[in-house]
Amino acid sequence: MKLLDYFLDMMSRKALRRAAAQSNPNCLGSSSARKASSFPPAEIAAAMRLQGPTRVQNHDFLHVFSDTKKPAVSGPLAIEMRLLPEEQQHFIRSELALIEKESSDASHTGYILQLAKEFDEFLALRFPDVKRYGLEGSETIMLWFDTILNEVDKDNHVTIGMTHRGRNNLLVCLLGLRADIMFGKMSGKPEFPFDPEHEKIIGDVLSHLQISSTLDSGVSVSLLPNPSHLDAINPAAMGKARSKMDHGGKALCIQYNQIQLSVEKTPHCGHLGNFDFLPRARKKFRFLAPAPAGNFNFWTPCPREILMAPAGVRALAGGDFTKQISENFSDLIDAQFDYLKTTKWEFSGNSCVQVRISRLCNHRKFHMGLSIGVILGPKRPKESADSAKQSNSGALKMAHFGKKQRLEAASSGEKIDWGAAEAIAFGSLLEQNFGVRIAGQEAGRATFAHRHAILTDQDSEKQVCPLAEFGDFDVVNAPLTEQAVVAFEWGYSIDHPNNLCLWEAQFGDFWNQAEVSVDTLVTCGEQKWGLQSSLLMLLPHGYDGAGPEHSSSRVERLLQMTDSLENDNINFQILWPSTAAQYFHILRRQMVRNYRKPGAIVMPKTLLRLPESRSTFAEMGPNTSFQTVIDDPSKSLKAKRVVVTAGKHYFTLVNERAKRGKQNDVAIVRLEQLVPFPAKEIQETLARYTNATSFVFSQEEPRNCGAWSFAKPRLDFISGRRFSYTGRPEMPTSATGTGVMHRRQLADLLEDTFKL
Repeated sequence: MKLLDYFLDMMSRKALRRAAAQSNPNCLGSSSARKASSFPPAEIAAAMRLQGPTRVQNHDFLHVFSDTKKPAVSGPLAIEMRLLPEEQQHFIRSELALIEKESSDASHTGYILQLAKEFDEFLALRFPDVKRYGLEGSETIMLWFDTILNEVDKDNHVTIGMTHRGRNNLLVCLLGLRADIMFGKMSGKPEFPFDPEHEKIIGDVLSHLQISSTLDSGVSVSLLPNPSHLDAINPAAMGKARSKMDHGGKALCIQYNQIQLSVEKTPHCGHLGNFDFLPRARKKFRFLAPAPAGNFNFWTPCPREILMAPAGVRALAGGDFTKQISENFSDLIDAQFDYLKTTKWEFSGNSCVQVRISRLCNHRKFHMGLSIGVILGPKRPKESADSAKQSNSGALKMAHFGKKQRLEAASSGEKIDWGAAEAIAFGSLLEQNFGVRIAGQEAGRATFAHRHAILTDQDSEKQVCPLAEFGDFDVVNAPLTEQAVVAFEWGYSIDHPNNLCLWEAQFGDFWNQAEVSVDTLVTCGEQKWGLQSSLLMLLPHGYDGAGPEHSSSRVERLLQMTDSLENDNINFQILWPSTAAQYFHILRRQMVRNYRKPGAIVMPKTLLRLPESRSTFAEMGPNTSFQTVIDDPSKSLKAKRVVVTAGKHYFTLVNERAKRGKQNDVAIVRLEQLVPFPAKEIQETLARYTNATSFVFSQEEPRNCGAWSFAKPRLDFISGRRFSYTGRPEMPTSATGTGVMHRRQLADLLEDTFKL
């Protein structure tokens, strides 16, 4: 309760100071303009103090602007309707003629903006190490939701399908989620009652929380859970809205991101309409591909939709809002350009994704003492843009990717990290006249910012790709349509055998969006049609507490699609490197051998910068090659137990072994290649441990995931011993979203691994 009281006290004191200094009733947040209001809102304070139901009554936060719902706008209005049918254009023009200029409810606007701002500031202060996906810089999104929810008629239902950004704000500040539930989740506690003996409900991560509530206006709202695959929840939201209609109600579907689905025109699948919100800055952050040929504007919605500027959301809200959407439009699209103070990593600024915007350091912050008409735009810059450009002309800012560290590593030949090893592999292949092509949502920078193959001048935005100077090197910042991109890259690879083709998923499990392409093209194209492919899929994998979606590359599913022979005559290779040098050799081996074979590399996340996984030039030079099995460097041949593992989990086991002082009792062997299975190498390695009486396969994945089911029968047959299992128990998802459960599972599997 101390944490909750601190939040209330901090926000209330700031609001009181502002109110005491203001006397103009037209000012934002003026005390005289909102005498009855408190800050934070009474219903949030009550929820945080655990008083009463999810929503309390008689508040003025989500009030109806006008009893008659007279069409009105409070700011500039822009409507794109040239692509709409003539009858819809006529309807819009007739409605526009009725619009009156509304005097803005300045205090209400400031109230919501300030609430969103203070809430994010509190979370950043008290939970600095938690990924919050805050609204910092985009607080007007809360006004958008507030407006829509106010305009929906009583007894209607609103279904919201929404991704991460701003979700916490919406849940607590508008939809009434109890703040103690969110704070507990941020502290690692489960959102459901937790029974260690029966882990049937494993929970999910913070950015996936959900709620169903009834607002005081009589509108019921459902914010559906978010499965982390961006727009994947949107069709589910549409289905829920349809179900509400089928059972005697009216339903409006709000989608936080645009999605184009033909299903909404399918019989028995339609509903009263979608209201899509496009935060443009985040779309640009995710969709780095240029506009396709023939498209007027990368942000142009499909012709059957209407594009509205944020200030004009309520222009067509006169009368029955949901009825007008149903009768006149299939969807409404609202586009907004957002400034983000922080990126998705939450711990740094946005200068690597919104370079020029982030330089507007003198933009106005919230000014609670000015009338709304005063704030017209940014202040005049202290120096002209021309002089600023002149002083920095031609300078490439390269601090983000650790230029100094890479140069030092190259000079010493030591501590070569994964990004540097990859660049060296690419460069060496280019020198041998091979081509290199890498595609992915953020391929130029890499998902975890370890590559930086493209350098950008932060003043002119001029881009330079150094490796392109050495040969045919292409970096494709592809759209977030995995099925199409994987199929495209496979098609490219079968026609160009001298080109190394790589597809990098943002997270390993994102290949499930491309499963049709993987199942029907990549894994069996050679067997069905005799088409060899050099395509390698880079799938980030690792159990770091990221939750069900962003932990596993689902290696068990990939293993099921292989014919798993113990020689090179296989359909698909699966590799699991644990060091930068091993990754270097995989990339080179893919091209220098005299045949082509597609495959997947189970890539790390935390290992990208882990000092222990770095390599030396000596490990990458002449007379070195990829090792399918790596024996324990300690050569503890007197070990009583031999543990076989793969990937990042090796370093977890090594650190735990050192803590327990069991270097002489437990040997740890790494499998670096699963398919083709290195039967000869693993047999020779295990045969050295003549004193071992216990053999274990340890993994960080659940028992029904990972490589256990694939590796056990092969290890038993090869060694003549019976391997036992240590790892997480069977789970319905690849990982838990609850921090306390994640840590307890890890502690249990480590105890089982080293218990002799």
